[in-house]
Amino acid sequence: VVVVAVVTVLTQLLLSLRCTVVTFIMKTTSVVVALLFVAVAFANPLNQTQDCPPGCLCCKPVIDVKNSIIEQYKKHRAHIAIIADYGNCHPNDKGFRYDVEWGDGDAYRKQLKSIGPYQATHTYAKKGKYTVDVTLCSHKPGPKYAHCEDECSTMSETINVKP
Repeated sequence: VVVVAVVTVLTQLLLSLRCTVVTFIMKTTSVVVALLFVAVAFANPLNQTQDCPPGCLCCKPVIDVKNSIIEQYKKHRAHIAIIADYGNCHPNDKGFRYDVEWGDGDAYRKQLKSIGPYQATHTYAKKGKYTVDVTLCSHKPGPKYAHCEDECSTMSETINVKP
């Protein structure tokens, strides 16, 4: 009986210590992970990659493909309505560009200072299937930023233009 009581007490003590050690390790690990996260966040701001040249955006805006539309419109036209967000770009960043390729050799480019909803319509000369590509890029125009690399997201849809 005494041996059973001693074993029971020792077992409970060991279980208690193990829980304390595990809790300590978890709390310590959480603090270390949080400190590492903060250090990385300050060393690497939201819109900067490690090798971002001065003056460049080095971020990728995102087209919301679930809520954006590329569609055939009024028989011989295409209509796009694009919803986008800043992705990993900062809302104060300036310099974005939409490129639209209508699939018939015609293209359109729109330079923007900030990101917002974007709409455009295109008229086709003849019926057929056309693939419409819409690309949104972080882009600062001009020779001063020629060394900057654009980062882009794209949405594509094939439409059937009727006579």
